[in-house]
Amino acid sequence: MLGPEEYGVFALLSSLTAFGTVFASVGAGYLVAAHYPVIKDEEKKKMVASILAFGLGIAIIFSFIVILLWPAIGNQWAAFSSIPKLALFLSLISMVLSVTWTLSIDVITMDGKAKLFASVLISQSIINAAAIVFGLYGLKIGMLSLFAGSVAGSAILFIGALFALWPYLGGFMSWQWVKRILRLTVATLPANLLENLQTFVERSVLSINVGIAQLGLYTHSQQYRSLAMMTVKAAARTVQPLTLEEARSEDLLFPKTKQTWDAMYIVLTFGGLLSVTVGREIISLLTNGKFADAYVFVVFWMIYLLIQNAGKPHTGVFLAFDRGPAYARIQIATYIIGLILLVLLVPILGISGAFISIFAQMTIFRVCIQIKVKEYKKVPFQDGWIIFGIAFILLAFLISWGLKLNLIYNLILLLVMTSLLLFFARSIVKDAMSIILKNITV
Repeated sequence: MLGPEEYGVFALLSSLTAFGTVFASVGAGYLVAAHYPVIKDEEKKKMVASILAFGLGIAIIFSFIVILLWPAIGNQWAAFSSIPKLALFLSLISMVLSVTWTLSIDVITMDGKAKLFASVLISQSIINAAAIVFGLYGLKIGMLSLFAGSVAGSAILFIGALFALWPYLGGFMSWQWVKRILRLTVATLPANLLENLQTFVERSVLSINVGIAQLGLYTHSQQYRSLAMMTVKAAARTVQPLTLEEARSEDLLFPKTKQTWDAMYIVLTFGGLLSVTVGREIISLLTNGKFADAYVFVVFWMIYLLIQNAGKPHTGVFLAFDRGPAYARIQIATYIIGLILLVLLVPILGISGAFISIFAQMTIFRVCIQIKVKEYKKVPFQDGWIIFGIAFILLAFLISWGLKLNLIYNLILLLVMTSLLLFFARSIVKDAMSIILKNITV
């Protein structure tokens, strides 16, 4: 069975190879959001071909550099010295395969293929889990099963990217698009690097100060955040073209954006209530009791997701009007703040210090985005349900944790809090249900 230590090793190596994804992303998201809706199909083919060729080339070059430098990395960081080379190779293969999907996501969004996006991510999760189980019990390769599962899941992402990009694969690289990619890469790469540097430093500092086992527990809790984020991303990919369209309109009321995201904030709030009341039991059941203590982390990840998804109309304005470099500069400043807090607080507070630094960074970032966008457009504040959700989750946590409720009382608390949530959000729930029923009957 896999335990916290194995997950800790997997997390460390994944945070290193994630830098390859950053280098390969080449500002694709900003480029596609700004130009894709307004260019002809032939130009779309050239843009997609340029993004893919440039990004995959960088990912492959990065992989060779890491392999060449691996002995030096092991000597410099003791935590990496015990990692098998096969694990490194599998992690790099996974990174290269998944880069194609990363580069295709924004095209999928602009084409309105939310169902494809959701189907690929669900398939990836299933195949990843199946490969890990087969590696553990069929091949009996222990920790390497995590890396094998990652490769299998990334292969699904690669296939999904081919399906999504198939209409555009007949194009050729264009020097015009390559120049734009280079300009955006220079402008946005520092922010993307700092994001992954924050993850890398976070995991390295935690491994030094609290140990690999606690790092594994912390990393395992992030998997539940990722699962919740799958649902959020599916909604985001569905509504983003509408948000960009609303950002270019004269009234700037963002009605469809608000309707979709209010519903998602309610879903995340309910996820937080589940984590508070029955999170320990669910995680214990899924992991044979090994990661049960991670439930507290999951509670705060639900709150983090609410903050992370704030200011959607404001982000839409940045993307619609090609303000990627300004967006990236705000990211750089706030990531530096997060890194400083991380290094200062983790040695004193342990995992709590990591949470404080991450929450501070994301909160400052979202506030700065909403302030900065006022220079371009007057955008309405639509984050009331985020504030409500955070307060609601914290209230449930204080009741459950403060009174040390057992499972029965936690279930009663879940029922009461969910009933109150549905009452306060009844109009949002009613609208969401009518849309779902309409889609089912069509």
